[in-house]
Amino acid sequence: MTTLSQCGEIGKHNRLKICRPLGLVGSSPTTGTIFMRQLDCDTPKGQQFIIKQHEVERWIEQRFGVKVKTSNNKIEKYDAGIYRNDNLSAVCEIKTREFWNRLKKEPFTVERMKQSDYLITAEKLDVLQQQSKLHSIPSLIFLRIPHDNKVAMIQVTDREGNFMIDFETRVSRTFYSINDEKGKTPRSNAFIKYSPKVCKFYSFS
Repeated sequence: MTTLSQCGEIGKHNRLKICRPLGLVGSSPTTGTIFMRQLDCDTPKGQQFIIKQHEVERWIEQRFGVKVKTSNNKIEKYDAGIYRNDNLSAVCEIKTREFWNRLKKEPFTVERMKQSDYLITAEKLDVLQQQSKLHSIPSLIFLRIPHDNKVAMIQVTDREGNFMIDFETRVSRTFYSINDEKGKTPRSNAFIKYSPKVCKFYSFS
């Protein structure tokens, strides 16, 4: 498994979740759309998630001795660029998962992640792979698990953009965004199988 100290480069960064205009469907705006509605990330709940993401960014910097650079663009396809000595070393997604089932308030735990597939929007993996190939760098997912005070680091691709993870893609209904009141929507999701070869857990401290 590639470690950050061995990485070569990375891309940009945004938020914990894609910031979508409230009331509009999809991960990115239709060409020519003028945003007059509040973005998901600008809601109180969205701001809480952004704070949590920045906490993980600072943890990555301290744990691996790198610089995490995020995008100022609120509508971004991937989260962060990780730099070492001013050189792009990896691209990544940064997530926080408090619940396995948000409606039932079932906590997301390390053991549950090991036993079941981890879900992420399929488009996220496609974009990480594209950036990996473009910059010849690995791509990663950092997943904070508050219940266990852990962070999972998942290597998604190698430097050539080859997927290191084992996953299946299928359409399923998931929450549209971090704002539960918007309900669920069908989308293409990737279900990543746990493997110790590509997933390592760290204490969040």
